[in-house]
Amino acid sequence: MNEHIEEYCAKYIESKHNPQFAILIKGEWGCGKTYFINKLISKYTKKTEKIQSNQIVYVSLFGISSTSEIDKRLFQKMHPVLSSEEFRFIAGFIRTIINSSINIGTAGTVILDEFKPSLQGTKRSDLEKKVIIIDDIERTDLSISQIFGYFSEYLNQLNMKLIFVGNEEKILEKGETNYREIKEKTIGVEFTLEPEIENAIESFTKELFENDEDNIKQTCLEVVSILECKNLRTVRQCLYNLKIFYNALSEEIIKNYGNDLSKIFINLFVQKSLNKISEEDPVMDIIVGFEKYKMSYTKYKEKKKEKEYWVSNYSKEIPLYSIWTNLIFNGDYSKQKIDTVYKQVIKARNQESTTKQKNLFVLIGNWRFMSKKEFKALIDIVNNEFTDGHYIHPGEILHYTNIMMLFCEWKLIEGEKNAIFAKIKKQINSFKERIIPITDWGVLALAYGGWAYSDEVTEVKEMLEYIKKISNENLNIVLKVEIKKDIKKINDDLYTFCEDIRHVDGTNKYYRKPYLSWVDIDDFVNVLVNLPIDNQSLIISSFEERYGITYANGTLYDEYKADKENLIKLIELYDNSLGDVRYNPPELLKRDISKRLHALLEYFN
Repeated sequence: MNEHIEEYCAKYIESKHNPQFAILIKGEWGCGKTYFINKLISKYTKKTEKIQSNQIVYVSLFGISSTSEIDKRLFQKMHPVLSSEEFRFIAGFIRTIINSSINIGTAGTVILDEFKPSLQGTKRSDLEKKVIIIDDIERTDLSISQIFGYFSEYLNQLNMKLIFVGNEEKILEKGETNYREIKEKTIGVEFTLEPEIENAIESFTKELFENDEDNIKQTCLEVVSILECKNLRTVRQCLYNLKIFYNALSEEIIKNYGNDLSKIFINLFVQKSLNKISEEDPVMDIIVGFEKYKMSYTKYKEKKKEKEYWVSNYSKEIPLYSIWTNLIFNGDYSKQKIDTVYKQVIKARNQESTTKQKNLFVLIGNWRFMSKKEFKALIDIVNNEFTDGHYIHPGEILHYTNIMMLFCEWKLIEGEKNAIFAKIKKQINSFKERIIPITDWGVLALAYGGWAYSDEVTEVKEMLEYIKKISNENLNIVLKVEIKKDIKKINDDLYTFCEDIRHVDGTNKYYRKPYLSWVDIDDFVNVLVNLPIDNQSLIISSFEERYGITYANGTLYDEYKADKENLIKLIELYDNSLGDVRYNPPELLKRDISKRLHALLEYFN
């Protein structure tokens, strides 16, 4: 695609004759200009070449605000062995050569004696052989007239060859009225670079993926084609992060889901980088839009609005569904978290495989194809099952609410939405203590049957908040019982106990839950004080990490402030257990633990 540009640049670089004009290579940000330049320079690595890579000087003007800074950058590139800090006082050293035909060491520039031999070899004739590639000409505080004016000395007096690289649209946005006139005096040939997507992806995958290079390449090509992504920088960043993600996956996960995971990752990462999706957008819809309809989420949302009777019938499993938002938007590549979610998925799948599909999901999957008689009969069955409390998982309740609201809106069933919704809430109250408590609300769209409920339905949003409240109440009851069991088992499995308390490198079992406020402090202290000192210290360290005192920028979440009352009781009981330290080293060490507990209380205050 850009072969003619590469061929021309090569002839320009290798020519024995100086054309006395510069080349301009233009293109949008991310189109692969730097990739093109690196590829061009890489040709000149052998001594047999007409020009060697050390005769090609690459300099970026990014962040440059004065011509003296260009001097410094060029100096660093031409003399990389010399420290830029030590040579800050050398201003315009090339300018010295331009105005003189002798070596830099005798041209009147002040140079430390020990560095004279290194610079003595820099002659005017040496510079005439060099090619300077000036990148990012639009990313500087200097005007384009200052840039071209600066380098015109190199072009006209030193007969150096210059290749400028930049985004011309951004230059024009600066509003320099004489830009084209200035450009004509300096630039002899200009090219617009087209993104070499396939070549770049091939190069990136070859560099990053040794064993799965072809699969990743084909997947990436498919995704960027559908999303119309031409930004090579975005693609490079995506594949780099995909490699980090792959390193966090077990061999079993890669074997079972490798291709699907790489496609989902590239899809989400690219759309995030192109600002087509945000953290609030439903992952299910983003993936369905891409996988089923082959379009970006932006287009998918518009199509969805156009369809009056919209219910996604996408039933393919989305692997590791609950991790994606946190992974893509927060960069959480935790191997432990991924493994935990994977085990939960396998466990749920095994459980589902041993049970018959519930009537609710038979209805959701097949209502379009039912006769009036079949549809009415199944609606009655599902309604009766819901009333009898057969659907106690929050996901099932949300799916039921969603489909009933849609059927009501489409006049497929009798009644008004408000009345039906009120009836559903009343029925839930009759069995609310049996509703299964959950903590990961992100997986609900795929918790059963692979169907997505619509969070655009007002009643579904309201039901979600209502069910969350009930689930949290039930979860609190369950966790209190669980905590009591955990404390009894501290001696048997101390490290699991500590991991459950911690956030970083922990299980997050009690994340943002007021753990200490649910603890029977008397029981806990009785166990704690009888543990070896090292184990006591380990437990206190886990609480310090949980509440954030371990970190300079630690955060005490609002949910944890309820723990303060029991923390005070814990300190009182622990201090009451302290004994005489004479001839008793453990008692001395316990005082240090007491100090840490008091410091934790101060942190709360």
